[in-house]
Amino acid sequence: MKKILFFSLTLLIISFLGSCKKDESTTPDVEETTVKGRIVQVYTTIPVPNATVYLYETVRSSSGGLLGGGAHTVSLDTTVTNDKGEYSFTYKRRRGGNEYFIRSFAKNFDEKPGNFYVTEKNSNMDVPIFPYAWIKIRLINLPPVNASDYILVGGWIGDSYTKSGKCDTIFTQRVFTGNAKNSLYKYQNNDKGDLVFSRLDSIYCKGLDTTYHTIAY
Repeated sequence: MKKILFFSLTLLIISFLGSCKKDESTTPDVEETTVKGRIVQVYTTIPVPNATVYLYETVRSSSGGLLGGGAHTVSLDTTVTNDKGEYSFTYKRRRGGNEYFIRSFAKNFDEKPGNFYVTEKNSNMDVPIFPYAWIKIRLINLPPVNASDYILVGGWIGDSYTKSGKCDTIFTQRVFTGNAKNSLYKYQNNDKGDLVFSRLDSIYCKGLDTTYHTIAY
């Protein structure tokens, strides 16, 4: 009787250990994940077609901390948005807390977009990118004082910080952030020939479009 009981108990233990081992072996190290959404112009819901979208993984070290340097950021996949600005990735997400993020680039958009991190709850996300805009400024001297007078226009409005020109001058400059107000400063020569600040304008510039602005002084 004791032998039968011992044999039955042994079989039960072996069966239990086998089931535990089986459960452990079937727990995947990676899980299939889908992230999708749209690439849009920042501050709007306007879609960006033909944008190139990248999915990256940043690998963690064995100690758990994020490894420094770009060499440890791996590009997992790339795609191009359709005419509705839509993108989609299906990828293997590693268990253990690795970072996953999306970046997007498009013609006439800022070349330094931010990283938009994908979490397990972020299966559907719109990613904004910054469109360029252009501003065409006309400088008018009213009434005319001196044809050789000039003003200096500066602000976060493009490739150079300042722009100068004689009166009744028209120039066009690129704006880094479309769909937003941009500051434009006016400096002017006074009677002594000194360059002094005279005005600050805040101008809304629509993305991928040209805004017309006149400065009269």
